[in-house]
Amino acid sequence: MDEMKEQQKQDIQYEGEKMKAAMQESLSGNTESAKEHVRSAAEYAKDRGKDYLDQGKEIIADEMYHMSSALHQASQKLAEQNDFATGWVDNIANQVDNAAHYLSDSNPDRIIHDTTDFVRRHPALTAGALFAAGVAVSRFVKAGFDREEERRERISPESP
Repeated sequence: MDEMKEQQKQDIQYEGEKMKAAMQESLSGNTESAKEHVRSAAEYAKDRGKDYLDQGKEIIADEMYHMSSALHQASQKLAEQNDFATGWVDNIANQVDNAAHYLSDSNPDRIIHDTTDFVRRHPALTAGALFAAGVAVSRFVKAGFDREEERRERISPESP
């Protein structure tokens, strides 16, 4: 993970140098060279973004495989108890497993294409999912702040 952060830092520095060179070329009146610097920086950023997506998708796919395995185990336990939810849990596990396979087997261009295609075909569903994700993230962040505040109060209670 530290290697990824170091690479990102280097990429940002590289992009900054390219943009600085483009600005200097532009100020000196060499607009064609400036445009080329900008195009080159944009292409480099696009390629690095795909590399990061490729690395991230593998991490997410691995986590999804673990989740799928846990859900399959839970489904087996439920089946032993003749629980009615066995089928549901097993279906969810299969869907998670399918999604993990999709991430592992797909290249970043395909994932981007499929995602934009889905968003175009289902804008309301996408908006709803993004809203729900935003609410979940905000609750997660708020819970973290609340815990930190409680921790601070326990360490140094305010005295009147």
